[in-house]
Amino acid sequence: MASMQDKLIVSAALTGSSPTKAQIPALPVTPEEIAEAAIACWNAGAAIVHLHVRDENERMICDPVRFAKAVELIAAVEAG
Repeated sequence: MASMQDKLIVSAALTGSSPTKAQIPALPVTPEEIAEAAIACWNAGAAIVHLHVRDENERMICDPVRFAKAVELIAAVEAG
């Protein structure tokens, strides 16, 4: 039986709060890109995804519609 010391939870921070694609070309900024990155992290073993959504200018925003879209796209893979 494995001990608690053998357990590991991987959390993926996908977007950060301030970088842009100019700084990090692979940075996911659209809900679709964020979902694709989250799914790739999940397939690689991540248990938790931390993300921020962005507006059209890649600025972090608290937009429930964009957040819901990203979550919907991620959940669709699990349900699918």
